[in-house]
Amino acid sequence: MMMQWRCHDVLTRAISMAGIVLLLASCIAAYSRPSSTTADVTTISTPTRGRTAAPVDTGIILPVATRLSSAMALDAIAMVTPRIGWAAGDGILATTDGGRTWRRQISATMVTQLDAVDAAHAWAVRQAGSGVGAQPFLLRTTDGGQHWRPAGEPLFAIGTGRASVHPLSSVRFLSPLRGVGVTGLPATVGSDPYQEGRLVATVDGGETWRPVPTPDPVSSACFDNPIDGWAAVAQAGAVLRTTDGGRSWRRVLPDGPRALTYLSLGGVVACPAPGNVWALLYGDSGMMQQVYALYHSTDGGGHWRAVAAHPDIGGVAATAPPGLSHPPEGPAARAGALDVVDTTTAYLSGNCPVCGTGGSGTVVLGATHDGGGAWRNGTAIPGLDGSIAAALSFVTPVMGWLVVSKPARDGRDMDGRGMILVTIDSGRTWQQQYLMS
Repeated sequence: MMMQWRCHDVLTRAISMAGIVLLLASCIAAYSRPSSTTADVTTISTPTRGRTAAPVDTGIILPVATRLSSAMALDAIAMVTPRIGWAAGDGILATTDGGRTWRRQISATMVTQLDAVDAAHAWAVRQAGSGVGAQPFLLRTTDGGQHWRPAGEPLFAIGTGRASVHPLSSVRFLSPLRGVGVTGLPATVGSDPYQEGRLVATVDGGETWRPVPTPDPVSSACFDNPIDGWAAVAQAGAVLRTTDGGRSWRRVLPDGPRALTYLSLGGVVACPAPGNVWALLYGDSGMMQQVYALYHSTDGGGHWRAVAAHPDIGGVAATAPPGLSHPPEGPAARAGALDVVDTTTAYLSGNCPVCGTGGSGTVVLGATHDGGGAWRNGTAIPGLDGSIAAALSFVTPVMGWLVVSKPARDGRDMDGRGMILVTIDSGRTWQQQYLMS
């Protein structure tokens, strides 16, 4: 995650459809140039419990919805500025105008994760096993997506075995050259942990990778500088920290050798600044629910705040970690995507599989803007019944994008039904950008 910009502006708490039309008209007059793209604009209002941050003046008009000739599934998004970013799934889409238009750069790549550090440099992780023959698992671009080409793959031996390629499941880059990745096949939430969980690092943009030993397999890792890093343990509820570039690690959550036993399926870490880390840890699932907890530390893991959680399934409450009070309830029964904007702002999407029309499922967004002191959940985002939140990408504390998988109109499957939505008011309202055909 990158440190993002802060901007301030004010919207009234209730905006009617007529008000939105006037807002678009004024923005167009002030900021936009004529465009040949025409489509219906759909704005979705999402009430929240409590106040939200003020909207941001992006200097661009709110984008209109784009309908491509054929729909595609979407699983990832990475925006680097209010105008520039990528979305991906069954292909890679790019925008240079804040989502007003999306153009396809690559087709049929089965991308599961994106990372980008600027308008030129981005990486796309392909689903392991989705290719045929020697197709690469990692793609990179150095020219804004004009060309995507294979990057290097981690090649090393485990134990006394032969050196072999170890597919990447995720990458996180600090700069165009320096980054880390985790190898192995990620577990389905609620199933077995990561099958491998080896940490690797690169100093040449992903051309070559070297193993970084950790005391336990990991499911996620991040470095906010070349020596200060964090990792979520794959097979236990724990977070590791290094302050020497990965030469040594110590467990910082929980303090000491114990793990959070009810959070045993790994998690995700994000570190926006030195000594500042957020950790979303996953636990068992059942009855269409999943145990999860989001933690935040501002002092290098010395102290932790439980920010939000869904700590029980089937009415059986999980035990809170030592020294931590019971945190606020998370956005829904199952955790979705975590996006950390900066040291004080974080968003977490959630899915309620049995909510919505006919129990088809809903998408809800929760957030904190003060480092976890207060957590606020919105209500179900209208129009997304039956959808699954796949990824979030905020470029300021109030402006961000959400990718969801939308079911077919007959409700039979999720294939080829990606949708991109944007908010400029912390998720209180959403506007559709990329729509299924």
